[in-house]
Amino acid sequence: MWFAALVFACADPPELIDETCVPGPLLAGEVRAKIIACREEITPSGEADIGDFLLENSVVRFGIRDATQTLTRLQGTGGTIVDAALPEGTDFIIEAVALTDEQWFEQATVSAWNEPNRAGIVVSGTLMDGRQHTVSYILAADSAALEIRGADVLELVPMTGSGRIGDTLETPADDAYVVLAGGVPIEDDGGWVRWRNIQRWWVGSRERVYRGLWPEGHQVRGTSDGSWVLVESNESRWVARTPVSDGAFALWSPPDENGLLGQKSGHALSALGPGEEGVHLAIGGDGDVIDPAAVPIIATHYASNNIPVAFADEDFRLRSSACKRDIARWIVPGPDQTAAIPEVRDCC
Repeated sequence: MWFAALVFACADPPELIDETCVPGPLLAGEVRAKIIACREEITPSGEADIGDFLLENSVVRFGIRDATQTLTRLQGTGGTIVDAALPEGTDFIIEAVALTDEQWFEQATVSAWNEPNRAGIVVSGTLMDGRQHTVSYILAADSAALEIRGADVLELVPMTGSGRIGDTLETPADDAYVVLAGGVPIEDDGGWVRWRNIQRWWVGSRERVYRGLWPEGHQVRGTSDGSWVLVESNESRWVARTPVSDGAFALWSPPDENGLLGQKSGHALSALGPGEEGVHLAIGGDGDVIDPAAVPIIATHYASNNIPVAFADEDFRLRSSACKRDIARWIVPGPDQTAAIPEVRDCC
């Protein structure tokens, strides 16, 4: 493993990656890829351990498993992304796998490299069908976008409590939500989600991810007596949202925005308002609107006999099959991704 951890600069001779313990967080302008050398470099609540790899900058950090085994797949080796977090934050994913023709590596080596203003992790080896292949993760300084080369699909097993807004995924992290996006349509694959033809994976705060997705968008600020403000696209889809705090909100809105909607649990949506500075979104009267506003992705956890055993309700609590709810359904990991979920029988 030690020989795998080399720097591959374009014209410079390779040098050993620093394997000493250097805990973050990093400062603006810094970026690095390294072997995790101590507990202090491990992401809180993460799966990466000493000997695995760390790829981080000042705004996001990723843990990549060394070539041992995957976290959520029955077959295949390491090199998958098992941690994602904000600086000094806790892990908010279970595992992300960068697939090629629906395949991951059967055997591989994992290495790291560093250059000025960017760093990367390289996974090279043999796919399940015997082909030799390479997948690379590249991170630039101060960027929330992880560049992914050599893969055509990114498959993510998300945390319980995640929800979808348009083609972005929101997942709870610490005391707020983070946003994950691939810049391409998101697919629900039953316990995990996929982005096909992905080149970059944006991970981080709403502001950073929205600005990365829509560089030609615009800033909107206003007021509302709702809990959330939703952005509707020209295709009449909700594509983004932001919370209302003390009656005010601010968000980066996409260029194809059709308007904004104020939303609050138990109330009808506001009238469609213009995406302009100073807009006020007054919510309506009583109505059957679920809060939060994320679009459902998956509700069911299946046992080994393929029988549904648990569901997640609108409060993110897991319920037994006898208490199935048809509203506000959220992702729960599938049977290969989590231990058995105990049934809860007090909800009927």
